[in-house]
Amino acid sequence: MSEDKSTAPETTKQTAAPAANQPNQKSPEDQLADKLCIISLVCYFAPTILSILFSPFISIYEDVLEDSATGGLFMIPLGAAIALGPLAAIILMIVARVKAPKNKFGKVLMWVYIALFILKIIAVLFIIMIFGAIIASCDGAAF
Repeated sequence: MSEDKSTAPETTKQTAAPAANQPNQKSPEDQLADKLCIISLVCYFAPTILSILFSPFISIYEDVLEDSATGGLFMIPLGAAIALGPLAAIILMIVARVKAPKNKFGKVLMWVYIALFILKIIAVLFIIMIFGAIIASCDGAAF
């Protein structure tokens, strides 16, 4: 009696694909780029959000801040964070793009920053036009 091996169910072992081919696994460069992009977002938006959140407290202690010799020192870190935060964010985004050029988060963040920059330029031009119209509507304007 011979057994027909062709009718026996074949048990094949499926080998796992390498980690690079799995969509859930990211390379160390991509993981570093993602972390840098998250830190970049925090640097860009956190100072503005914190200044909005703390503005009621600043107005409450305005008399104390103006009268004391060290009151102005309270505003220096906040102003520095608002001024330097976006610059640090752009530098971190550039570092992330250099480390992992194909990282999607870095690409999207770059285009978000470009769009925000364009919107800021449009807003500044709009404000200049509004002030020009206000000045032109004044009596005795030189225009």
